[in-house]
Amino acid sequence: MMPNGQHTAKKKTSLPRIIGMIAFRALAAIAWLFALLFVVAGFKVNLLGLIFGIIVAVALAFVGLVLWIIGDMIKDPEEFKRKQAKTATEKTEGSIAGITGQADARTILDSTASAVDLPEEPFVAGAAGFHAEKSSDDHIRNESGDHPDADYIVLDLETTGFSPKTCGIIDIGIVYVKNDESIGEYSQLINPGILIPPEITNLTGVDDDMLKEQPRIVDVIHELRRRIGDLPILGHNIQFDIGFLNQAFQDAGLPNLGNETFDTADLSREKYPTATSHTLQDVMRRTGINKTEEHRALADAKDTLECYKRLKAITAPQQVSDDDEQITLRQKRQKTQTVFRSRHMANAGIELRNEKPYGIVIPSKGGVEIVGEEEHQDKLNEYGAGAWFWVELQRGENPKGTHMGEPTILVTLDGEQIGWMTPTNTSRHYHQVPKIGGVALAHTKSGKTAAVKLDVRVEMPEAETPSEEYKTALAESRLMTQNKSPMASQTQQGALTSQKARAAGEDAETNMSTWGTANKMPHKKDITGPKRTPIKLNDNASETLDQYEDGTLLWALLRKTVVDGMLGVQVKIGRKQIGTLDLTDNAACLDLITDNGAMSKIEIGTQGGLRTATALIR
Repeated sequence: MMPNGQHTAKKKTSLPRIIGMIAFRALAAIAWLFALLFVVAGFKVNLLGLIFGIIVAVALAFVGLVLWIIGDMIKDPEEFKRKQAKTATEKTEGSIAGITGQADARTILDSTASAVDLPEEPFVAGAAGFHAEKSSDDHIRNESGDHPDADYIVLDLETTGFSPKTCGIIDIGIVYVKNDESIGEYSQLINPGILIPPEITNLTGVDDDMLKEQPRIVDVIHELRRRIGDLPILGHNIQFDIGFLNQAFQDAGLPNLGNETFDTADLSREKYPTATSHTLQDVMRRTGINKTEEHRALADAKDTLECYKRLKAITAPQQVSDDDEQITLRQKRQKTQTVFRSRHMANAGIELRNEKPYGIVIPSKGGVEIVGEEEHQDKLNEYGAGAWFWVELQRGENPKGTHMGEPTILVTLDGEQIGWMTPTNTSRHYHQVPKIGGVALAHTKSGKTAAVKLDVRVEMPEAETPSEEYKTALAESRLMTQNKSPMASQTQQGALTSQKARAAGEDAETNMSTWGTANKMPHKKDITGPKRTPIKLNDNASETLDQYEDGTLLWALLRKTVVDGMLGVQVKIGRKQIGTLDLTDNAACLDLITDNGAMSKIEIGTQGGLRTATALIR
């Protein structure tokens, strides 16, 4: 079941092509001969004649070069393209190496494309292309009996870097396919004989300890050749993988692969012609595969097969939205940040203290604080201050406090749950954690406070605005909390109506309390408490308050100000000032408000036909 546009094995050059090549090379030789004659003739006349002769000679030499290249193209167009691709690859390797060092080629090319303007086209890595002649040797055919009825295989490799000559294979994944369905798998980790670059460990989760007991490529190369046989090969940017395999085969004295190959990246370009990026993650997203690329060979091979089946089902070219392009750019930026973060850690001599759990590695840009770790100090003391380690992240429910039951991100270290993220951090990172969970780097903070309590920071991607997925989970958790609380007050009942639940879904970082605040939290020091402090409303306050029902709770920003020569507190909802606090019975709250302000909840009401507002301050 081979798709249209497949790559075929190289065949012998036909006689007409050879004649065409000879003809054009003869014309090129004649052009160069005339160029030489013009230069010689120029020397026999005056200076002007010499200059004219040189100009004509240069033009003829250029014409001769073009004719020679045309002759090469006529002889073997595919070989000509392969050589051009190889040259482009070697130039790309040099430019990227100066920025990021060695890394997984497909991943790092994708991640740095926006910074160094790299081409998206797939390339052949190394001297060995994949258009080599098929061998007639029986031992390379698929006669092992493993899956003799397979139609084709899906192949993926993970490597330590770009070049097959200087880098090594670390992970091999093969899926055997019949009628576009998997009928078997093969997976093997490989010890490359060199240290794994830190960015590769961060992206794939494969480290030196995992590979030290694994076989070298020379130990499995004959078995691998037998497993591949002469079956057609499907892959994503498959030329990269073929380049590494052919280098390994050459090193073992085996001929290059001559199998037919076909590429999901090429198929994606056909189905999404306006898209600027066609990474495996891009194709998965566009075809509705809601998961994160794992950067492990077998898992990526399975994802490639699913992408292939979905791409084949698309009957007409598709347009990509501006939002899709923005997601692509953000993912590239995150991968770039992960690479540079990893290299920074390596240069700083940071070592990971535990074994990486199996799972999808979440890219890192910076640390995010968690809460709840004070109850797990014994576990953290096993690592000490300033230690780096792997943690598992899982979507879950806040286990305690005023936000109990709301969505959060649970953090587990060596099988022990050590904490969870605050509502604000959860809202910014919730969708970055896959539904099946993931793994991330984390560390204990060092400094004076570490002698009292070890705090944990989890490395996460750049913070983003809350996703629809998070907003929905938050609204649903509020409704469930309300349904479980028959003794809830009238205030809670009013705030948690379906209208307010929708408001929770519409407002980004809103509503971090089961009290059901109906607007955006200002992200200041929270001084909310039981003491009711009246607000003196200004004349325009009703324009802001009339959109809310009695009993609605709102977040308000409190700032110190001077009113009639006296120190007071200005109250704002969003950007609208609604009045000042009546400090008659609560002047002590001034001490709670910093120079940058504070936030508290206020309750909206009506008295005598006029709107009222009361701040709830501790």
